[in-house]
Amino acid sequence: MSPAQCSVELLHAGHDREGFSCGVPALDQYLRIQASQDVRKRVAVVFVLTPDGTTVAGYYTLSQHSLELTALPAEIAKRLPKYPHVPATLLGRLAVSLAFRGCGYGHALMIDAL
Repeated sequence: MSPAQCSVELLHAGHDREGFSCGVPALDQYLRIQASQDVRKRVAVVFVLTPDGTTVAGYYTLSQHSLELTALPAEIAKRLPKYPHVPATLLGRLAVSLAFRGCGYGHALMIDAL
């Protein structure tokens, strides 16, 4: 199945997190254990790519972040307000299930996150 036939959804209880395996234990464990807590505490928003509304083909997380204005290249900083910190969005985690590797799912998740 191609990524175009899948949908990106906010993580919810109906997604099969136990069936997800990307081959990186920390990313698998995050989805199974920590993701719901982060959503509940409003630390991160978790999006899943799913072909059927249940299976998790991949996921990514977005969080609020800020950068020091002085840490940015001068060409970028000069176009921004002169606040000490500027807002940003952090792409925290991105993983694709081993069952869906090599089909463009990672690319689709990155495009959606952007």
